[in-house]
Amino acid sequence: MIQYKIEVYLPKEEIENIISAASKLGACKIGNYDHVASYYQIEGCWRPLEESSPVTGEKNEVNFGSEYKLELRCEETHIRKVINKIREIHPYEEALINIIRLENHLF
Repeated sequence: MIQYKIEVYLPKEEIENIISAASKLGACKIGNYDHVASYYQIEGCWRPLEESSPVTGEKNEVNFGSEYKLELRCEETHIRKVINKIREIHPYEEALINIIRLENHLF
């Protein structure tokens, strides 16, 4: 079974919402466990351009701040609906989501 790791950058307040929504759609499951996810605080920077509508930060200035990186697994059969749901409920104008194919099934 092919799985993917989904990485999402988000404010701490949204972690539980994203995990819950992804779990309802079939993600965050490892064996006999569900709601399996990892998250940790990170530091980052961003510069909203003139056309943007930033949730935080000033336009045309490099902004620095803290957010969280959430990591979860998802089977290939659920990946599109999980990603679409994350984009739907994510609070940022541009959700930063990385989708990484895992090769664990080969070993």
